[in-house]
This record gives sequence, structure tokens and C-alpha cells, in this order.
Amino acid sequence: MKGDENVVNLDIHDNPNMTRLGLDSLLLLHSVEAWFRVNIQNVHPDFCLTIEEMQVFTTFNTKYVKLEAKYCNITTRKDGQKTCVFESMSALTNDCVHIMGNVIVSTGDEEYTGKLSIVTNIYGSLSITNTTLKNLEFLGNLTNVAVLNDTSPAILLDSNPDLSDIYLLSMRFPYTPGPNAVVVQNNAPNIFVSPYQCENYQNTVGAYVLYNGKGCDWVLSDGDYTEIDTGGAPGISEKTATRNCGVYWILICAFLFFVNI
Repeated sequence: MKGDENVVNLDIHDNPNMTRLGLDSLLLLHSVEAWFRVNIQNVHPDFCLTIEEMQVFTTFNTKYVKLEAKYCNITTRKDGQKTCVFESMSALTNDCVHIMGNVIVSTGDEEYTGKLSIVTNIYGSLSITNTTLKNLEFLGNLTNVAVLNDTSPAILLDSNPDLSDIYLLSMRFPYTPGPNAVVVQNNAPNIFVSPYQCENYQNTVGAYVLYNGKGCDWVLSDGDYTEIDTGGAPGISEKTATRNCGVYWILICAFLFFVNI
């Protein structure tokens, strides 16, 4: 689902005095293309989006040409849902539905993860590092994580040696202006044992995944990225052989190779 890359559905640019979008009543986005494309650039340095506006963007298949914005410093919502400003997991209350700020779950925070069980949106990043967590079941209601004005990953899962299940039941379209929306590294081995599993996870969350420093095409069993020995066959590079074959496709690729000799 690529659509027409030249179509921009919401195009706001070169408005140096514009500080607000002013679409708080917007509830629905629609495009005949595969994605709803947004471009906001060259506006006032203080231009901000409310959490309601960003929530609408992240609920749908939104692609951003440029999104030069930060979050408005407003925590009250028209729907009355509670918004909390993140300070630490220990200080977080149990009734937060929305969180503003960069949520950090680290060593010693495992006992507080239940506080995130009803959170639906994080307006900032989510980092889970150096914990003894085994799964992310406590994030079952989390539908989106969206970073503005920062190139950090929207979701970072790093150095959790027991973390083998990273399934996020409700997550769709995490966003960051940076190159990697979801980064998974240095956790339990074999989170993904094939390109198919990794790509299926990407399709489920609606974002590209950087897994142990590489894209899904390079995932092999046991987290191994060793290139396949092609025996010096002409016309097939070792990198291409590894990327295209993986574990489950190696027999098919080998058959096609010999057929075309």
C-alpha cells in the first residue's frame, strides 16, 4: 500500500506566524490513497499540536512529509480522560489514560508496570531498558506512541535479557521524526527467528522495526546475521542471498538458482 507519493492531504507551510493548528474538533481523516499525508513546515518556532490533534493523526494511516511541531503544554481534554505528565514510574498514578513526556521503564520499575495497564496514548517516547520483564502484557491498551521534535525511537526495547514476547496487542502507527520508530536490541534471543515473523510484527504495529541493528530482511534463526555461503556462484552476492532467502526461503531460492544456471 504505497499510493501516490505526490498527494498531500493536509499541506501547511510557509506561515511564519502560525502557532496553532486549531483543529481540536477534528475526529476523522480520509484519503482515497493508502495513506493520509500531512506536511507542516516553515511555521512559527512555537507551533504546537494538542494531544487531541495528534491522537487523530496517529489513529489513521498517516504519513508525514514534514512535521515541524511540538506538543502544546495543555493536559486537560474535552473528553475528560486523565492526562499525566511523566516524571518517573514510581511517581506515576494508577489512573492515567494519556501520558505526556518520555516514559522510561528501567531497572527496579518492574513493580510499577501495572500503572500503564489503562494507558492508551503516550505523547513522547517509550523506553524499556535493563529490566527483568518477560513480556509487554501490561501495555495491552496502548494504541500509540508519538514523538515530536525529537529523533529518538518512538519505542525502544533494549537490554532486557528475559524479554522474549514483545507483542503489543493494540499498537498501531508509532511515530517519530527520526529514522526508526521501533528499535529492539539486546533482549532475549529468538524474538524473531525468521524474516516472516519480523515483517509480520511490522505489519501488526504499522511501523518499520530495527532488530539488533538490522532490518527484518536480515533476520535469521537464533538472531544470527551471518551471510550465506553461495560458493562463489556468479551473479548472486552473499548479501543478496542472505537477504532474500533467510531460513524458510532457502530451499526455494536454491531451487530457483539451479533452475536458472
